[in-house]
Amino acid sequence: MAQRFTAHVTGLKELAVVLRELPDQFRRGALRIAMRKAAELIEADAKRRAPVLQKPDPRRRAGTLRDAISTRVSVPKGGNEVRARVGVRRLTKQTVSEFKQRTGRGATANPDDPFYAMMVERGVTRRQGGKIVQIPARPFMRPALLANAMQVVERFREEARREIDVTARKLLLHKGRRASGA
Repeated sequence: MAQRFTAHVTGLKELAVVLRELPDQFRRGALRIAMRKAAELIEADAKRRAPVLQKPDPRRRAGTLRDAISTRVSVPKGGNEVRARVGVRRLTKQTVSEFKQRTGRGATANPDDPFYAMMVERGVTRRQGGKIVQIPARPFMRPALLANAMQVVERFREEARREIDVTARKLLLHKGRRASGA
């Protein structure tokens, strides 16, 4: 189950007016860039906090979990909404299938698969040899989100202003060239 965080950024009324004036592709591009730059704060902190394998294990590679943390940004057509998802990227079905065909082993034996991310984040209780073993949580995503939430909102506000400025200048330059026939 994914944990969600929603923030409604206020105080951008003047930017909202400018956003409405921009063509959809320019508006969406500016919002996408601004959100990606803002979400990088959480991604970088989560990577810093992610536990890295200390003891050699043939089934795992050190840094797999950390290296699988990534950001996806989406901007639906129409309004001024933008979404970012910072999380652990799983292997594609094709990659898993190729691994199985190449090695004859199951997907969980793939040292590049961070399938265990949620078990690390939340901890897990399991049976091993008739005993119940508690593996404690080692959260890295949630603390990164909580520690950076306000900075993300502020950075988004700053980057959105900057990107809208840049985009508006590009659009004016583009319209100027078309009007002059260049």
